[in-house]
Amino acid sequence: LATPGVEPQDAVKIRLSDYMSSLMCRARGTVGAIASGVVRRAQSQQFAGDAAAVYERSKRDDCQAARAVAEPLLRGLAAAAEASKGP
Repeated sequence: LATPGVEPQDAVKIRLSDYMSSLMCRARGTVGAIASGVVRRAQSQQFAGDAAAVYERSKRDDCQAARAVAEPLLRGLAAAAEASKGP
């Protein structure tokens, strides 16, 4: 699906980040397990999405599952988000 005014690789990055963020914030199954997995994935160098977008979503009030993620993982995500912004 083409998005007017958005480069294809940027559109993929945006859609992937949105999908992973919504997956992280769902409270299904073991609370926090999916959110922790998404946080780990977003920290990896192979993550094609936007770590900063995932981090920002994890801090929103409507993302209760992210509250169960271990603090060291969230700090790692914050560092990955900062690093993804560049110099």
